[in-house]
Amino acid sequence: TLFIVLQTAFALLLHRYSFDNDIVIGTPVAVRSDCNSDPLLDVFVNRLVLRTNIKSNQRFIDLLLINKKMILAAYENRYLPFDMVVELCQPERSTSYTPLCQILFTLNMDEEDSIVGRSMHQPLQSARDKSTLDFELVINFNARQLSCHWSYNTCLFAPASIKRMANVFEQVLKAV
Repeated sequence: TLFIVLQTAFALLLHRYSFDNDIVIGTPVAVRSDCNSDPLLDVFVNRLVLRTNIKSNQRFIDLLLINKKMILAAYENRYLPFDMVVELCQPERSTSYTPLCQILFTLNMDEEDSIVGRSMHQPLQSARDKSTLDFELVINFNARQLSCHWSYNTCLFAPASIKRMANVFEQVLKAV
């Protein structure tokens, strides 16, 4: 799916910048079980934690297939509340950051669009002085175009660094 391709490309981007092979990204997911709860969408959003393990010199298609299995398995557990996952994992806790993942990835799709677009809008950046997340990428897909919105903690990132990262992400997507 478009989500799997974009999330995998984003994980690869983070790997290239961090030199870490274990990339952990959170993503919001709707957990509505019936259409009667549609008006209450905000109440039924959960966060999935997606963990991508990247090996050196791994082909993108191989990473994509592994990531697909991981994402589908995580999605099957979407009804397990994030707070319960945190409780089961018992990570070190701090009020200065979100437990389990400090990076968030979101894909918003216009349901009328069913094919991948060929152009990508210039990324919009927004800085946050104090955030519990280090980094967030929201991609909107509509009118057959991707629009990326980058949000970041200004204590950790400079605007020029985010702009370079956004340009590299666009190059990664073009290569894919």
